[in-house]
Amino acid sequence: MPDLSAYINFTVQFDYTQNKFVLTDTGTYPGGVANDLIGIFDITHPDRITEDGAWTSPDISWTGSVLTTGLRELRRNAQNKPQCGTYTFKYTIDHPGYTPTVLTKTVNFQYIPVTGAITKSFDVFTPQLRAIDNVNYNIGGYTIGSTARSWVATVGTVGTVTGSTSTLDLAISSVYYDAAYTIALSTTVVYNNSGDTWVSIKDAIASTLTTQANTPPDTCSLLAYLTTIKQRADDLAASCQPYEAAKKAYEYAANLYFHILERLKAGSTTGVIDYVNEFLTIYYNAAPTYINTNTAINPYVFCYAVAAGDITKFYVTMSATAASYTNATFSGKTILMTATEGMVLRDTDISLSGSTVSKTNAGDEFVAGTWYLFLLKEN
Repeated sequence: MPDLSAYINFTVQFDYTQNKFVLTDTGTYPGGVANDLIGIFDITHPDRITEDGAWTSPDISWTGSVLTTGLRELRRNAQNKPQCGTYTFKYTIDHPGYTPTVLTKTVNFQYIPVTGAITKSFDVFTPQLRAIDNVNYNIGGYTIGSTARSWVATVGTVGTVTGSTSTLDLAISSVYYDAAYTIALSTTVVYNNSGDTWVSIKDAIASTLTTQANTPPDTCSLLAYLTTIKQRADDLAASCQPYEAAKKAYEYAANLYFHILERLKAGSTTGVIDYVNEFLTIYYNAAPTYINTNTAINPYVFCYAVAAGDITKFYVTMSATAASYTNATFSGKTILMTATEGMVLRDTDISLSGSTVSKTNAGDEFVAGTWYLFLLKEN
């Protein structure tokens, strides 16, 4: 009888998501032959242990419509890492009308999984909180066949956020929260061997990040802290204590304070939270501690100590496109002028009720990500 050597073929996937070899018969057999075909694999690992197949429980058989895919145990090394080295796969098929046929393939398997990494992009002033997949999934000798991401972020006591893209927006119902964040990412990657094209790898790369998003103190609080720092220096001067160090601390804190204000007014928020934490370290004489509130982070408030009749400026970046914006800062004030991107809005476009300012024209909205300036008069 003839054999099936002209038709037999197979692929192997090293599937580390389930620690299995996925064995697929890819032969192109004459019509009807596959219906009565069975096959087994004998697999020799780099540690020279051979695991034979069994004809009583074949790896490959006919299901009534297709040949099955075989699953065999994939052993890791003693460190629970992929076992690298030479693998030999001996595939034997049997059919009543043909002589048993054998196809053997060998691969020098080398694979070191990439390391997971999540980068946070936290702007607590605008606000805008994101987690970014910062992994380079490329490995030598392979091309990427597919990637599938699965994010799960726990936002304090508020809830969870899920996603499947390379960047995860951490808003819950368009709101960012002052909270502790536990962020996990699992990316399932399929790699195709560039040389031995019958070999592929499937693996899940895990990444985790634990961090916080803390609401920064408003400018009124920062100014009060700066006043306290100055008073400390003055008190030391009066009591002949080490005055120069306290004076330098005040001068540095003052520079930080004004730099924070100018950066935020210019809409340049990147890294400003580090300035704020440095300022607070001077105030507390230690790295600041913070207890998260699990409440919404509002756009940053530029507030100033004012009396009745005083006029103040209030800058804000809208977090979402909406016809109205609510902030306690507006309570008890009158809006004298509103401007955005150098354009003054007409009085008839804006109304204020309590602490909510609204666009009055139908279909007109405050635009997310746009800076607005409100000139306010204290009632």
